[in-house]
Parts: sequence; C-alpha cells; structure tokens
Amino acid sequence: MKRNAKNVVWIVVCSLILAACGSSGEEATPTPEPSLAEDFNAIIGATGVVVPEQWATLSMRGQGVVAEVLVEDGDHVVAGQPLVRLDGQAAGEAKVSSAEHELLNAQQALDELHENVQLAAAQAELALANARDALDDEEYRWRVQQEGYRASPETIRAAEAKLLLGQ
Repeated sequence: MKRNAKNVVWIVVCSLILAACGSSGEEATPTPEPSLAEDFNAIIGATGVVVPEQWATLSMRGQGVVAEVLVEDGDHVVAGQPLVRLDGQAAGEAKVSSAEHELLNAQQALDELHENVQLAAAQAELALANARDALDDEEYRWRVQQEGYRASPETIRAAEAKLLLGQ
C-alpha cells in the first residue's frame, strides 16, 4: 500500500512540474527571415587547441651541448635523419678511436686463440694422460695395502734370497 501511495505522489508531482513548464499563454515571437539570400552574410567563428596525436621524447646517446638544430617545427622527418648536432666533436672522436682500439685488441686476442687451439688441445690431452697415470698408480698402491693383497711368506723368502745373492 505504501508503495502505491508513493508512486501516486510522484506522478502528481511530476504532472505539476510539467504543467508549470508548459506554455505561459504568450505566443513566441517569430524570428524574422531575411528576404533575400544576398542580404545574408554568415560569419562562423571557432576556437580550439591543436594537440599532436603522438608525442616523442628525444634523448642523445652521448652528452654535449646542442650546437645546431637541423630541423624546424612542423618539418617532416624520417627514421635515421639527424635532428641536432652536438658540440664537442673531439670528445666523440676520441671515444670512437678508443672503441676501435679495443675492438682491434679483442680481434687480435681471438686470432691468437684460434692459432693456439691445437697446442692448447695437445697440452690438455697430455695433462689428462698424466692424471690418469697418477690415478692408476694411487689405485695400485691402495690395493696393495689392503688385507688380502699383502705378500705371502714364500714371496718374502724369495725376495730375501735375491737380496742375499745380490750382496
């Protein structure tokens, strides 16, 4: 019941508001229309702000002071095109020279490594063979010292006899 009463109240209020907004009994004054098309001069004005579709932040690989700007606002540029020239060309050339020197040293070290690869492989194989021999010797010594691998009394007497004959 309460809900229906609220709905009725809202309908009455809305109806009153609409009735108040209706015509006030006065007739609207018609807008005069120009009699001839030649008398009508249309002037249209607009203001606005132009915003680029895309922004770009520029950064340089090296440091320096901008010596020359090679493009102007609104110029069309392509990828790889220089936009500015930095001052301090001598410092840049020194860095390039240093990098070229480092590259030359690295190339020489690589060439040296390629030349000595056979010698290094042979040395590694020799070291491996020596290590295997040492392992075999140590395994033999370890086995000989075990309980079941000691010399028998006959072997000891034969060795003593050889010693006496040798003296």
